[in-house]
Amino acid sequence: VEIDLPNQRIQLGEGQFFGEVSVLRKTLRSGNVRTTQPTKLLILDAYDLRTIMIRNPKIGQAIQETAHSRSELKPRNQQGDMIAAELEPIANQIPGKDEDQ
Repeated sequence: VEIDLPNQRIQLGEGQFFGEVSVLRKTLRSGNVRTTQPTKLLILDAYDLRTIMIRNPKIGQAIQETAHSRSELKPRNQQGDMIAAELEPIANQIPGKDEDQ
């Protein structure tokens, strides 16, 4: 898939994910996504995504780390763009997130 953001285009490959920050924070998405080849997508709402993150700590940690790094790359403004600290309540629900795995 390709993600068109205001100032850049990002390509994601097999097994990668997008939209996690918006789903977890219930905010508007910051880009448009389109497929560049036949693609199977798994669509999750916030409840299902959080459930997966809590029940599967390794997956939860990977999503948490990706969401954190992506939120740091987003420009922040006074319209309420999320800040990295807002992800902490989610991270605190993931069992073993601070343990070596």
